[in-house]
Amino acid sequence: MEAVIDPASDLHLHTRYSDGNAGVREMIEAAVARGFRRIAITDHMPLPFESRYAMAVEEIDRYREEIRRVRGEYAGVIEVRLGLEMEYLPGFEVWTEKIAAAGWEHAIGSVHGIIADGRRGMVNGTRTEFERLLSALFNGDIRALCTHYYKHLQRVVDSGLVSTVGHLDVLKKHNRDGIFFDETAAWYCDLVMETLNHVKASSMTVEINMSGCDHPTAAPYPSPWLVAECIRRDIPLVLSSDAHRPENIGRNFERLPDMLCPASADWGRCPSSEEKIPPESSLPY
Repeated sequence: MEAVIDPASDLHLHTRYSDGNAGVREMIEAAVARGFRRIAITDHMPLPFESRYAMAVEEIDRYREEIRRVRGEYAGVIEVRLGLEMEYLPGFEVWTEKIAAAGWEHAIGSVHGIIADGRRGMVNGTRTEFERLLSALFNGDIRALCTHYYKHLQRVVDSGLVSTVGHLDVLKKHNRDGIFFDETAAWYCDLVMETLNHVKASSMTVEINMSGCDHPTAAPYPSPWLVAECIRRDIPLVLSSDAHRPENIGRNFERLPDMLCPASADWGRCPSSEEKIPPESSLPY
């Protein structure tokens, strides 16, 4: 099946309302200058506890009003979607449900932190934070951490509150050269494939988040073999930069054609236990 992905859309952007470094207007103007036809501003939703990256809950109405007001000035030039990057944390489901009820034009469901046994830890923060999470909450058992992550992501998908899966396999952010786990292991592939079953059943979209190319993993989220699997399953795909500053809008999009080239059929599948896919550094992008 041929993938239809719009390279003139960037559907995951952040502003100063959460952890970005620019305002709504600055991000829109930068997207226009780069020739984009469609963007989504998707700041991190407010969280019911202190966080270094989330929007303050008292700002959410102003956030919605500003996006609507400023985008009106660019009508006919660029489509700007009112979006939000949401989390669906255990014990705080009602919090997210209330925020989702406001209505969003582009709702991303992501996992940034994990709550286990009443304790919190960061999945896609620094390597030190990831190692602390693995040690303190999972006693060093990486398989248990991966299982917890994907089971939680499945609950996010099944919630019906979001339309797009954000950085699906961000769990691998610090896993360069398989330092923490083998992404070709059968148990890991089973978890990911099970998650895609939930995505397909929920008629959701998966973003190709190109920010991963600039992270230690040096690969997009999800990995190219998972992009190919989404294409095979007819799961819609959208592009995103996850930009937190204007100059990063559309970053790494030029690598996409090689990712989706016909040669990807050779590595674009979950390997069996007897096989290995090429390391990320050897993939054609």
